[in-house]
Amino acid sequence: GAVAVKSYTGGDKNLTIKGCTATGLHSLLQVKNIEGITIEGVNVTGGRGASFGVSSNIVVKNSTFKVESYGLRIDGSADATIAIEGGKIEAYIPVSVRKMSADDYNAKVTLDGTEVVKGGLYDVAICSNEYEEGVDAVQPKGTYKVTGTDRTYSVFPTGESTLKTVAMVGSTEYTTFDEALANWANNSTLTLLDNVTLSDVIIIKSTEHHILNLGTYTLTAAEGKNAFEITACGTGAAERFAITINADATNPGGIDAGNKAIVYYDYSKGTAAGADDRPIIKINGGVFKGSTAAWGTAGIYFKGGTKARQAATLDISGGEFYCSINGQSKSKIIITGGLFHYSVGSQGDSTAHRLISGGTFKTFGFMTADSNNTKFWFGTSMNNSNVGLYINDDNYLVVGGPVITDFGTEFEAKATNATKWSSLLQYSSAATYGLYYTNAEMAISKHGEANVVLP
Repeated sequence: GAVAVKSYTGGDKNLTIKGCTATGLHSLLQVKNIEGITIEGVNVTGGRGASFGVSSNIVVKNSTFKVESYGLRIDGSADATIAIEGGKIEAYIPVSVRKMSADDYNAKVTLDGTEVVKGGLYDVAICSNEYEEGVDAVQPKGTYKVTGTDRTYSVFPTGESTLKTVAMVGSTEYTTFDEALANWANNSTLTLLDNVTLSDVIIIKSTEHHILNLGTYTLTAAEGKNAFEITACGTGAAERFAITINADATNPGGIDAGNKAIVYYDYSKGTAAGADDRPIIKINGGVFKGSTAAWGTAGIYFKGGTKARQAATLDISGGEFYCSINGQSKSKIIITGGLFHYSVGSQGDSTAHRLISGGTFKTFGFMTADSNNTKFWFGTSMNNSNVGLYINDDNYLVVGGPVITDFGTEFEAKATNATKWSSLLQYSSAATYGLYYTNAEMAISKHGEANVVLP
């Protein structure tokens, strides 16, 4: 139905107006001192659009304004932000930011896929006064930024907006991800500034080191393709980093590869031709989604050649993995942290060991191990069972910290046949001291009452 003008004068939060029509009214609304305003799916025709006064966190979605004066108006303040997504604004001045009269006044305007039809000179005007026909606009004293995601807009007083940047290489920002990729050189860092969907797989040479900082954003692989593939180019006898992946510590971004590989390496698919190739895949954090196949092409997949120095090393210190991990043919795994919801497995020989000193694991796939203990170990070095491990309430194996030798207040039971949970636990402190559980019923169900000791 039609909406009358409503004035709010104090401290309200989270105002929402959806699916309304305003025809022939003074304006859709005039408010001020609101923190969090959402206007969605409205249709306004008449003299003016919507005025927000001193407000912040304004979002206008998929709305149409066909008016004579201003379309959307906001007052400059210490935190004046308005994001306009979709829709159409037809007005003398489509977006107006006024009262920018103090040095600490800020304004941030983002237009995303919005059609703008201006009656005057500018799509967006940021002024110390009111921007009106026949009135000289006064340049603001505060700071402001106008960003368009798909086109530039004419802005008073700078001339035009800047396109939204999606990624940064070093300190240089780029408005398209493909442009950022083209400038992602050896030993440089590519940082996401927005969520990105790839148009194709990203190919990395094993002889070069590329650093990816996900921050809080998600990189989505092209449909039906791996996100990253490392080409074997012959690194020589020494191990060297090929890709390092970092993410924000509190709100981590990630990589979504669908049912394909997040990182894929196959020694036979490259130019090394029998040479040593020993790239390192280093993951320090992030949320990773990919193939969950227990064997074959996993979410993180690395397959070596026939010789000991023809394989990749996977080094994980953190992150959450909604994918399987599978290394084949002399691969090497080092895990010091992370949460693994699917199988972790690999095979190798005495020169390509698997060492786990931290992390939380749902299950293990095939892992090569032998009676000489040269291939697999829970500890900080081979033959060194110096880390603790236990089973939590979710039946995940938690590895890390000091060796557990008594119940304390945390554990309800311990199993004397630790290998019942996984045969690999024979290479751990649990083989000597028992496998502790935070839930006694789970321990009894898994190991049998005769093999469970209670406090």
